[in-house]
Amino acid sequence: DNYLVLDVYFEVLNFETIEQKKAYDVAGLLGK
Repeated sequence: DNYLVLDVYFEVLNFETIEQKKAYDVAGLLGK
């Protein structure tokens, strides 16, 4: 039961990290 919660938590964390990286990439492109 706890394992499932952890699994979902890490998936969300990973998704947010990817979204942030995309935002940084776009900001970097606009900055150039």
